Amino acid sequence: MERSKLLRIPAGAFLPGHRYDIEVSVHSTSTVDEIIAKTHMTVNVLRREPEVILFPADAVVGFDQAVQIRSYATGGEVVWSCQKKGDDSNCNDTFDIGDGSAVVTFYNEGQYHVKASFVSDSQVETESYTSLTVHPKVTPSVRLLQWSKYPAVAREPFELLVSVAGLVPNCYSNWTVVKGEDGFAYFDPAQLPNGTSLGGLFIRDIEENFLSELVDYGNDTVVKDIVLSIPGGTVTGPWKGLEPDVRYKLRLETVCPEPIDDSKMVGQQTPRAQVKSYWTFVLETNGAPQALPIVISPGSNGTALETMFKISTGIAKDTERDYPLRYSFWYIADGVDILVASNYEITSAETVLPFTKTGHVGTYAIVCDSRNACTKIVGPNVAIVPGMEPSAEAVSYAFETMEGYFDRLNYRDALKCGFELLITLRNRHSSQYDATYRRFIDLLKQSISHIRKVYGETAYLSDATIQEFVQQTKPILDLEESSNHELFQQLLELMDLSSLGQSPPRSKRSPQVAPIHTPESTTKINTKLS
Repeated sequence: MERSKLLRIPAGAFLPGHRYDIEVSVHSTSTVDEIIAKTHMTVNVLRREPEVILFPADAVVGFDQAVQIRSYATGGEVVWSCQKKGDDSNCNDTFDIGDGSAVVTFYNEGQYHVKASFVSDSQVETESYTSLTVHPKVTPSVRLLQWSKYPAVAREPFELLVSVAGLVPNCYSNWTVVKGEDGFAYFDPAQLPNGTSLGGLFIRDIEENFLSELVDYGNDTVVKDIVLSIPGGTVTGPWKGLEPDVRYKLRLETVCPEPIDDSKMVGQQTPRAQVKSYWTFVLETNGAPQALPIVISPGSNGTALETMFKISTGIAKDTERDYPLRYSFWYIADGVDILVASNYEITSAETVLPFTKTGHVGTYAIVCDSRNACTKIVGPNVAIVPGMEPSAEAVSYAFETMEGYFDRLNYRDALKCGFELLITLRNRHSSQYDATYRRFIDLLKQSISHIRKVYGETAYLSDATIQEFVQQTKPILDLEESSNHELFQQLLELMDLSSLGQSPPRSKRSPQVAPIHTPESTTKINTKLS
């Protein structure tokens, strides 16, 4: 039976900046003291200094407004402070600190600095500032709602959503890119495809909730959501997307008529001037790793379930702060993507391949850095011949291997082994297929019951592991979809148990690791199962 060859070290066990030596030895079953083989490896744990970024970086705000400052921090507990520029006075009496954000209200004109800082485990202080200019005639206020991903991945789309309050008729807002500042890149929004803009709005003179232009701006303003939308790069045309490993300053500029002076009679009102305000943030980009081609050995052809193929690539290049890199190797058989292996800094994986309807299997790899920017490498197709019919002994050995994987909660390899065996028998029209499939379904039913028990009573299985199990099981059930309605329902219940947080109370939950890139979203699986 296949024995475990994987050492799992819990997250947080290795400390940054340290080096660890790991040794493994194989002992004889007859004599405990006899060592058959022995090897070791050294693990260097990188130290990544934490950072904190504030939204906005600078802004013009008005009186008596709840000004929100959001923080993006990669570690530590953030400490907030607020001080007026030019003197020692602070604004702590109007400061409300929440989870990852602070809200400050100003009642005096001037310039203020809001600081967020924290001290790392290495006693290094990291800090960031927001500069706020208070203008008595500014009515709009901006609140950050969400962003798609930060830092943004170069060449890929990026979106950020804000809510703007205090808008009145004839206000207009537009997203722009700040140009000419040292240390910041620039792109011309005119290059965006199809003549699109970054985003904006205009409040017409006659707008819902307004009976006339002469409104009380304090009580009759409106709130609008504005999306900053930066499309991904295009193959043709001038727009190539966000550049890698740079910083941009993006600014929402809002222009509104100044407030009406209530102290003057209607006939004494002078023409209202335009008041400009803005809300600026820094967008950092992360370039994906520069990967090398895939090489298949011993060649681009072999025998199903017999030839051991090695899928390998070279060491990808990236910036120092983005290491370590994760290499994930996949193959595609009959339209199903199967993960072979996914590990940090290991640039190859070995696997047998199944016999498919077309006789060919596709390959690819995904290389991701530590900030989740990824590059996909499409590899060559591999031609697979069916070879000899698997013997009954070979099928039994495969089930022993799968049972061992399931017992150790190694669901990925158990399901991969089952998938390879079943589609090979099915595509070669083997007489063993029906009995083998029923035997696997029985094993799967036992495993689902075991998973429910382990997930409900221990902290070993994460929600991501459960969803990966469901995703991997689905293609096997699809082989005989009409007879597996009960199992589909069990999978749907299992996925709901993890995704909706309905598991029984547990003292601990295993850490939620960053999900491995998968070709099909859990949303699609949910739709299929229901």
